[in-house]
Amino acid sequence: MENILIFMAGTSLSGWFAWTFYPNGAGSSQVIVSAILFLAKPFLKIRLRKKFFHQYPDALEMIANHLTAGQSFSSSFQNLCKSGEEPLAGEFESAWHTFQLSGSLEKGLSLLSERWPHWGIEAFVTAISVSRHTGANLAEILRLLAESVREEKALQDRIGTLTLQARIQGMIAVAIPWLLLIAELFIYPQSFAETLRTSEGKLCLMAAILLDGCGAGLLYWMAREREE
Repeated sequence: MENILIFMAGTSLSGWFAWTFYPNGAGSSQVIVSAILFLAKPFLKIRLRKKFFHQYPDALEMIANHLTAGQSFSSSFQNLCKSGEEPLAGEFESAWHTFQLSGSLEKGLSLLSERWPHWGIEAFVTAISVSRHTGANLAEILRLLAESVREEKALQDRIGTLTLQARIQGMIAVAIPWLLLIAELFIYPQSFAETLRTSEGKLCLMAAILLDGCGAGLLYWMAREREE
């Protein structure tokens, strides 16, 4: 939900920018639409990352089960690429193609670690490198790693639940000015139009939008501080 606060803050600030530099309305809609599209990209990236790490522990256990059944690591990795779900299967397949082109499994996995920075990915790469040189029980290591990643996810979910009330309060506080503005547009459209005709009214509206965006940013920061 903190991402919604970021979206509201960005939209508010883009509205302030539009009213400041395009007081006659020309180009203001383009500015706001561009800001919304720009802010939507991190949302999609965060959603993709959550889906990837939701699939990650199951992928580790799948490789561990294939290794326990007597398959080689290469065969287990390829089976994951073929039978896994997106986006994880596609990312692991890209790492496998890099390995085939470079001849270095560590290089392919290091690219995976760079694209998805997380201690669980780094531990996966380290475990494979160590097992190749020392002959350690890779299947057992991967099972322990999958369990650790699941425990971290459960802890993050618990923290998110504990901070849910503060984030909802922040969303409501940021949304109230916009709801009042929409209500005024429907109830007193002439009064709002008169506000836009005067320089004082435009100044007040720009100040309100700017302060609303700053408030959303402050509430987001407070929610993050409480989570940490």
